[in-house]
Amino acid sequence: MKNLEVATVAIDSLTPDPENPRTHDERNLASIKASLEAHGQVEPLVVQRSTRMIIAGNGRATAMKELGWKEVSVALIDVNDEEARRLSITLNRSGELAGWDEGILAQHLKELSMLDTSFDPVALGFTGSEMEALIAEFADDVELLSMQPPEPEPGQGTTPGLPPGTQPSDMPTSAVRMVQLFLDDQTAPQFQMWVRKLAKRYDTDNITDTVFKAVQDAAEGEGE
Repeated sequence: MKNLEVATVAIDSLTPDPENPRTHDERNLASIKASLEAHGQVEPLVVQRSTRMIIAGNGRATAMKELGWKEVSVALIDVNDEEARRLSITLNRSGELAGWDEGILAQHLKELSMLDTSFDPVALGFTGSEMEALIAEFADDVELLSMQPPEPEPGQGTTPGLPPGTQPSDMPTSAVRMVQLFLDDQTAPQFQMWVRKLAKRYDTDNITDTVFKAVQDAAEGEGE
């Protein structure tokens, strides 16, 4: 393992990579700045100890300077110039090789926008229209039904001690399977996330089949 030291240093003491193969356009820098303003610095810049050259994090360093930052956290490592160049390519390229599960990503974006009225997708690297298009594309992945309980008829199906509107009703006898979900703004996002995970496990595409499979699996598992 390379000798690594995490330290706080003056940003002006660092040298940007003069031959950095990674480019940062205005949109990228705007996203980085939005993230820095929202969360601060959450990971150190990777810096060659001998030259103080930034190996990884040149875009963040540029954004930090534009925001007026004076000090930053860095990980100083003892590497020669060849190793520094290998690292500068590898650390950037490895991130590019990862992919997205766009369905799960859309769900996360939807949940974040629902939970926080001031949510700004720019801090995550998305424009508002990109986020809306992604959410719309996967809107039908999990069908969420939110239904109000039926009002019971006087004297029928009532349970003493329970107020009107909360009484249990008979299970429907038709061949149509129905799931009624009584969710609010707090419970709906978490429930959607759970159902999405289960839908992948059971290879289902709607909430009714997913819940049916999950209940069946749980019941049969308890019987073993």
